[in-house]
Amino acid sequence: MTAFLCTESEILDAAALAAYVPPVREALIAAAAVRRSSWLRSPALAALEPQRAKAYRVLRQYLVEGPS
Repeated sequence: MTAFLCTESEILDAAALAAYVPPVREALIAAAAVRRSSWLRSPALAALEPQRAKAYRVLRQYLVEGPS
C-alpha cells in the first residue's frame, strides 16, 4: 500500500527550519533502507525533536492512502 503523510504546519523560525531539514532528510533516508515508516519512531528523529519545536509547529497531520 502507498500512503502519503500530509502535514499542515506553522513556521516559527525560518533559520531553525533550514538547519533542521538536512538532518531530518538524512534520518528519513537511513530509515527508508530498513522500513519506510520506521523513521517516525527512529532515535535519530527523536533526537531532533527539540530543534523541530523551535522551527515549526504541527497544526494537522494525517495519512492519505494512495494507489497501490
